[in-house]
Amino acid sequence: MKQIRLELNSFKILKNRERWQIYFIVYTAHPDDPDKTIIKLVPGGTNIRLKPLADNFHSFKPSGSGADGLKLQHINMPANNYIDVGLVMMQSRKKLRTVVAKLTELKQELNINELKRIKLSRIEWFLADMGFDIVAGILKNIKDRNMGYVSLGEEFNEEFDADPNQKRSNKLSTGEAEINWVWEVKE
Repeated sequence: MKQIRLELNSFKILKNRERWQIYFIVYTAHPDDPDKTIIKLVPGGTNIRLKPLADNFHSFKPSGSGADGLKLQHINMPANNYIDVGLVMMQSRKKLRTVVAKLTELKQELNINELKRIKLSRIEWFLADMGFDIVAGILKNIKDRNMGYVSLGEEFNEEFDADPNQKRSNKLSTGEAEINWVWEVKE
């Protein structure tokens, strides 16, 4: 029986910002039961961190011949030779929520009940109890940001007979990033 494999090769964020914490939600319609959907978080339990020197680009494929990208699916070929796969890119804001928790601890340590002056280096800051609570409440509840969707669905036709590795590329629905992936068919 033929096997199909989906690999994520790379992505590039097409925005000016230079620091990102990214993860993906991949969902696949179950090949045998269309009423069921398989959902997977990639990479599981962690984020992909992009720093300024990365130029908003990340490649999952190591150098060298025969190297593979990040495996998303490896399953038997569906009976109808079609599989529906979708990918959503998410920006994690967990770091911001962690900072809010630390600031809340600081507020309790300082016992802020009214306006206070705090000098940090050469800058004077004013902390107000009410203002801090409002800002902390907003930032604490900030959700991860959906950066867009792209369909990775594929119909496995005669194109795969000539070349079992087919590279694909598309922009997210928002135009904020470009995703590159490969479908492979094996006997």
